[in-house]
Amino acid sequence: MFRISTNTVYQRGLEGILKREHDLSEVQMQVSSGKAFLKPSDDPSGSARVLDFNRVIENTEQYQRNILSIKNRLAIEDNVLDGLGKGLRRIRELALQGSSETYTPDQQAYLAKEVRILLDDMVSLANSQDSSGDYIFAGYQGSVRPFELVGGNYVFNGDMGQRQIRVSDDRTIADSDSGFEVFMDIATSAGGTRNAFETVDQIATSLESGVAVGTLLDDLQLVMENVLEIRAGVGARQNAVDQHEIINEDFILTMEENRAKIEDLDYAEALTRFSQLQTALEAAQKTFISLQGLSLFNFLRL
Repeated sequence: MFRISTNTVYQRGLEGILKREHDLSEVQMQVSSGKAFLKPSDDPSGSARVLDFNRVIENTEQYQRNILSIKNRLAIEDNVLDGLGKGLRRIRELALQGSSETYTPDQQAYLAKEVRILLDDMVSLANSQDSSGDYIFAGYQGSVRPFELVGGNYVFNGDMGQRQIRVSDDRTIADSDSGFEVFMDIATSAGGTRNAFETVDQIATSLESGVAVGTLLDDLQLVMENVLEIRAGVGARQNAVDQHEIINEDFILTMEENRAKIEDLDYAEALTRFSQLQTALEAAQKTFISLQGLSLFNFLRL
């Protein structure tokens, strides 16, 4: 007959208690953390899937930050174009007033002064910056002041680029328009092109010299129409950005829910397991104490 020594029984009993204490401790840590597994080795497959979800969520959250940046820059551009449109309408009113034969040269000169003030406002608006200090209409040359007056001519120092910002894995949206398209490359009634500043400057010069504004009013109308067209494009991009923001929010929520199904703890199941392990531990401890008492009794009989 095979006999197990008292020492072996004692060792196995102790190991059983330590194992149950360890298992109970792990369940306690799971309940405290709210996670189904505490380290990757507990569930390698589940851990890998959680990492995948984390990566996707982090990427989409970056897209949301990109969207916020785009929204801020487009809002600035929209405000600039709104102010520009109001200024251009006022310039048109002044040009029409100055075209009246009832206006004296002094009155026309007074109107010209306001036109030049509005022209300075246009240049200031064209050099608008975002919250980071980048110029809205400089294209890719965000740190370069795009417009300046050099030798009596208005010069564009930026480029024709549009910063394309990613809002999803497969979509980018421009966060601004090049100042070249907004202010420089404007068609004229004669079939050529002229920048918006020069058109307004020539209107002021005509008023100052008492010369008829003539076709400059038509050219100014083309400037205004170009601003409206650019602003319509900004509005379309704002709508697209808003839609992608909602899509991304829903996508992040779905990914978080899927991740939670894998890594979040089932509290009801965990508490049941905790109760079972606690009962098993108490039983093992009682058994171990009984073995200790029996061993002592046997020793005393010797």
